[in-house]
Amino acid sequence: MDIRPVIDATVRGKLRLLVDAHVLDGTFQGTRTFIEQLYVEALHLCADEVEFYFAGRDLEALRTVFGTHPHVHYLTLASGNRYLRLARDFPRLIAEHAIDWAHFQYFTPPRKCCRYLVTTHDILFERHPEYFPLRYRLPKHWLIRAAARSADLLTTVSEFSRRELHALYGIAHERIHVIPNAATAGAAASGTAPGAPRPLPPDDMPWLRERPYLLYLSRLEPRKNQLGVLNAVLELGLFERGYSLVFVGARSVSDAAFEARLQGLEQAQREHIHRLDAVPEADKARLLGAARLFVYPSLAEGFGIPPLEAAVAGTPVVCSNLTAMADFDFFAPYHIDPREPSALSDAIARCLEDDDRGRVARIAATVAARYSWRQSARHLMELLLHANQASST
Repeated sequence: MDIRPVIDATVRGKLRLLVDAHVLDGTFQGTRTFIEQLYVEALHLCADEVEFYFAGRDLEALRTVFGTHPHVHYLTLASGNRYLRLARDFPRLIAEHAIDWAHFQYFTPPRKCCRYLVTTHDILFERHPEYFPLRYRLPKHWLIRAAARSADLLTTVSEFSRRELHALYGIAHERIHVIPNAATAGAAASGTAPGAPRPLPPDDMPWLRERPYLLYLSRLEPRKNQLGVLNAVLELGLFERGYSLVFVGARSVSDAAFEARLQGLEQAQREHIHRLDAVPEADKARLLGAARLFVYPSLAEGFGIPPLEAAVAGTPVVCSNLTAMADFDFFAPYHIDPREPSALSDAIARCLEDDDRGRVARIAATVAARYSWRQSARHLMELLLHANQASST
């Protein structure tokens, strides 16, 4: 669909879109990747149709991501507190800059200040309360539900989350639009071609060149199932067979069982386990591409970006088939239910023995074709401009 005729026929002047980009101030996670990658594409697609206003506390970080363009503006959020930000900062910015639409993730200001585009990535805490503390669940149950129901335009990132929003919040299917995540372009590596040499790990991680390693990149919390990965590696005796295990991700929810299991290991085993809170984006492709195997046995996801990034980097993947990850059927036969006894360890053992680089390359091509940030950005902008047209007539 061509965006330009929609604008020319229905909008006088440019649409002013304010994006809540405060998440770029924090740790790496799916919501941050979503805003970064989506709007890097969108601001180039709609340079003549939309004025983009990105709001955050670290404006230099925003400029680094989105650049300097005549149609891109940066606004300062005074408060780091979510509730003050929504109740005070955004209403002020919306009024000062005559904003037409504002894009929020999960939460919106308590009063309507303009038209709201809301992305509700998931409501996993509703169906899986065992993975989330009570103090997390209680306010979100009311605030996320209210924001989703009152949105002028509501999006989510997977068909799974769309079904959950309909089933649990009673929102009509036709009101919920899927704007999927994708693998970042920087994750692509030459290792996707059969027979191509694998990249080396980042230069500042020479210890990863000593032994082949299994990699799990995700925040540390019980639903991510880092404990399952550790148990599978121990069951298979991979440390004794010359492998290392690398966990990359900030700790977001305490996982006492995982920490206790780590502490109970012998020193000879612990020295082959590496934990990093984060890696620079420039190093991530090499870290992914140099891994012998990427594992993603998460128990619940609204989408699941990391296994797609590993796939386009040319690395074999063992992935969960639960919740939104059921869509990743291209990972078969290593697309497993990690709750089943020995399913994860069996898949890891088989995948380590599988030398079919052609299969890995086909998966990389499938991911690249099915999930594209440019395609998602185009779809979102089309939805926004049509919604603006409908509300203006």
